[in-house]
Amino acid sequence: MSEADAYLRAYQRERQARLLAEKLLDEKTRVLYDKVLELNETLAHLQHTRNQLLQTEKLAAMGQLTAGLAHEINNPIGFCLSNVKCLREWSAQLITLAQHAEALGSNPTTVQLSSLRTTLEQLDLPYLQEELPILLDETEHGLSRVRDLIGKLQQYTELGQQQEQSISLHSSIAMALATLGEHKQQCHIEKVLGADIAVIGNELEVQLILSHLLNNAVDACHGKGLIRLVLRSHTEQDREWAIIEVIDSGCGIAAENLQRIFDPFFSTKDVGHGTGLGLSMSYGIAVKHGGSLSVQSQLGQGSCFSLQLPLAPVA
Repeated sequence: MSEADAYLRAYQRERQARLLAEKLLDEKTRVLYDKVLELNETLAHLQHTRNQLLQTEKLAAMGQLTAGLAHEINNPIGFCLSNVKCLREWSAQLITLAQHAEALGSNPTTVQLSSLRTTLEQLDLPYLQEELPILLDETEHGLSRVRDLIGKLQQYTELGQQQEQSISLHSSIAMALATLGEHKQQCHIEKVLGADIAVIGNELEVQLILSHLLNNAVDACHGKGLIRLVLRSHTEQDREWAIIEVIDSGCGIAAENLQRIFDPFFSTKDVGHGTGLGLSMSYGIAVKHGGSLSVQSQLGQGSCFSLQLPLAPVA
């Protein structure tokens, strides 16, 4: 075989090997591309599912807020109904008194005067003069409270549609505490609030964070123990911040779980008790408001969740 023939055969073998390699590479590239498309589709599906679960968690938290408000509405309605009952009795007595006075005419008889005197004694006019304004003030205050609470309920139907506004943290904390209702069981809640602080944001979303942190604190204490709510301001890097701390005396969080506590679907609760999305949702809302949500905890010694939000600018 001549040198030229040997070279030609070697070239043909190399060319055939290269064509085979290119074919294999093309097949592998096609398979890889198909896998990438499949992974992208799976990722999009998972993201959609996660968003749905987060929305479900928001709605569940909103349900807790609504239930708490309904409980708060029952209190003023209860004493308003009691006051109305008293007012009905007193008004009947006053109507009777007016009828007796009208029947006297210009020449009242002894019997008529005696009946009028008896009616006055039964009415206890000095007591009525003292108590009636108080009763009316209490009823007006109670109905105003119901009106304000119903206004809050109307806001809850606009979840995600609220515009940013100045938020009173005292008010947000009060509404979040109202959501606990009977869930707080035998927990003692201590408030260290000081002066009110205003932040800018979505009021309902801030209340959702606080409601979730408070419910978690009750769960961590197993319905018994101390929960402290602390509100303070803080200056850091030339910025003014509001700090809300929810501190519980509960079971605490293991060190290996602290780094994952805000991860979606991560939960230290028993199976069937929580979705593992509440803290993740709360963390996302805090970041959305330009703030942060952090935790300090030791197993068996309780936890401190700290919500930090930028203060509203001074007008």
